Amino acid sequence: MVEVVRHVHGTGSVNGLATRLSGLPGVPAVTAEDANATAG
Repeated sequence: MVEVVRHVHGTGSVNGLATRLSGLPGVPAVTAEDANATAG
């Protein structure tokens, strides 16, 4: 197993990127988290 952490800067959502990455062959799981989101 390999874990990769990627920091993406921009104004768009990372969810679309996570969806596309999870569709790649050999990728069993992808999680996405917005570091700029506020709880509440």
